Order: sequence, then structure tokens, then C-alpha cells
Amino acid sequence: MSSPALPTTAPERTALLAMDFQNWILSLASDADALVERVKGAIADVRAAGGTIRCGMPRDF
Repeated sequence: MSSPALPTTAPERTALLAMDFQNWILSLASDADALVERVKGAIADVRAAGGTIRCGMPRDF
């Protein structure tokens, strides 16, 4: 059985949402290091595909 094809995305119209991993959030993960490495890999993949990474915070933060 083959894997389904991944959808085509346009980097200029695609967002990667990654949460801010505070220490207390990571303390809840069974393997925090692996989680952080996975997110770093996803960010690198988006950048390699021409996507942009931005940090957004509410104005009243």
C-alpha cells in the first residue's frame, strides 16, 4: 500500500504555526529534546522551501 501524495503548497501562502516552548511546557513532554528537534526541522524545511518565519506577539504582551 502506498502513502497518499502530499498536497502542493505555495510558500507565500503557507504558514507553519509553532508554539513558544517555555520550560514548563517542555517539562510536560515525554521527550522534550526530540520535540524541539522536530520543530527545528519543520522550521528548516519551511525556510528551505522559500517560506518565511515570523514571530508574532499581541500588542499588549
